[in-house]
Amino acid sequence: MAPRPKKPHVYPIPSNYEQIKKVRQTTSVTLNANKYVKETTVPRPYQTVGILNILLLKYFILGDDPGLGKTLQTLVAYAIAKSQNPNLQLMVFTTKSAKKQWGREVTKFLQGISFHVLSNNYRSTKLKRSFTGLKARDVQYEEHLNTDILISGYYPLMVEPHKLRNSRNADLMVVFDECQMLKNQKSKTHVGAEIFIENVSSVYGLTATPIKNRLLEFYYIFRIIMPKLLPLVTHFRQEFCDEEFKYIPQKGKGSKPKMIKEVVGYKNLDHFREIIAPYFFRRAADDVGSDLPAIMSRKITFDMSPAQSKLYREALTGVVYERKVRQRYLEFKEKIDGGAVLAPKTQELFDALEGKYEEILSGDFLKKNKNSALAYCQLIANGPKWLGSDEDGESTKEEAFGDLLEGELDGQKVIVYTRFKSGIPRLIKIAEKLGIKYTRVTGDENDKQREAAMESFQNPDSGVDIIFITDAGSAAINLQISGILILFDCPWTWGDLVQLIGRARRLGSTHEFVRIYHMVSLGTIDERVLAVQGGKKELVNQTVGKQAKGILEFDGEDAVTPIGINDPRSEIEILFEDIFS
Repeated sequence: MAPRPKKPHVYPIPSNYEQIKKVRQTTSVTLNANKYVKETTVPRPYQTVGILNILLLKYFILGDDPGLGKTLQTLVAYAIAKSQNPNLQLMVFTTKSAKKQWGREVTKFLQGISFHVLSNNYRSTKLKRSFTGLKARDVQYEEHLNTDILISGYYPLMVEPHKLRNSRNADLMVVFDECQMLKNQKSKTHVGAEIFIENVSSVYGLTATPIKNRLLEFYYIFRIIMPKLLPLVTHFRQEFCDEEFKYIPQKGKGSKPKMIKEVVGYKNLDHFREIIAPYFFRRAADDVGSDLPAIMSRKITFDMSPAQSKLYREALTGVVYERKVRQRYLEFKEKIDGGAVLAPKTQELFDALEGKYEEILSGDFLKKNKNSALAYCQLIANGPKWLGSDEDGESTKEEAFGDLLEGELDGQKVIVYTRFKSGIPRLIKIAEKLGIKYTRVTGDENDKQREAAMESFQNPDSGVDIIFITDAGSAAINLQISGILILFDCPWTWGDLVQLIGRARRLGSTHEFVRIYHMVSLGTIDERVLAVQGGKKELVNQTVGKQAKGILEFDGEDAVTPIGINDPRSEIEILFEDIFS
């Protein structure tokens, strides 16, 4: 008997889609006054369109560029929905660093609505006691059963989704801020979200970067926001991914290699955009005529010093990686042989280091440690001393950085980014030598210190002209007083680059332009990162529309030639092959 043919997946279209399309095309729509929205809260026309999209759809992703006010649109939409359904509550999941910012936005835009920011440290006025950790969260769930808006990081979703869901009303609007956090279907965050969204009123996602590397990331985000929109993953891959068979060697004598299908590219992207169009809506800053400043990108280029060049060549052969791992391992080993007892976390670090040391002895260690191999290249491109205080040689990048601060950027408010927290003291020395007052947000600061750093930089009269930030420190901070961002080294992922620029390019900026300075050591990873980012930018443009005009757009000979367009591998994989091949 012939097998029954598979039924094609039916892609749902909302019954009110014609109305939604008309709303999206309008440029002059206003909202009626609402008792929960402050009179001073006046959404811009494009924000009103976003608010109406949220109200017209139960499952929806708002993908506006950073700085266009996705939080405002979400909160006003909730306020309007609550005025129609008094029992409706709002559950917001966001990054740890953005929780308090959401609380400030509630206070700024709404009135007559209660909110609470979930914390691992809680003082109960009812019980007159302080609690920490799990007990602190349990007490908050109990005491805030009737609170309108609960704002949480993603950790409780990972460890206690049932308990968290039971603390909320049946009528519940759920918002996943930075919903790219849901992209990994095997992560505890994704699994917890699947549990939490059962039987909720509506689910929304907010993100400017739904794709960082692969189309499947967007697929798994939609499996949470609207599970029935897309087919099973095998069918999705058949329709939208180019695949090839690949043989994977298996361990063990006589073991046969395993054959798997690997995604090598994409197809039918126009059709994919049509399918998600009702449920995904994004505006680039340039498309809405917003008050956001334009982006100007510029390269500051220089040759490496002789010492840097020698080290960089050694890094490409693996000599630097081998030397550093061996040095750290033997230092640990000497302490242990001397009778030192390692703390549990230090023991874990040593065990990992011992594994890397054994890999060095067995050979082929660079491919097994791509991230570390690339990091050493980046450190050397920044300067020999970034690799370690025992290294010799000057850094031409540090010299160019000092010249930039002392010259054309003298007296300006400047944001300085590096992925390496360990290198910030070197940049601070340069600022101190020039007599420039600075602050920093690197991820080591507590909430109070973080707020103080941001406020001192944002204050035009503080005298603080530089803020040093890293990936860990840059999330959810608003630094729009500055129109200058120096990338001492460039983030390795397109999404991180877009989010980083969004720290300065925000509503409220008084600058005509945000100027991005890329510090580029010629012939190094600095140039290759820009090329890989250019490739990922093209994938995003093809999938969700053009984003962030001006990023990586250089004039003349500085223009970037993208590599890895439609390559489903991560930036790390593409970078490693490009640099070490």
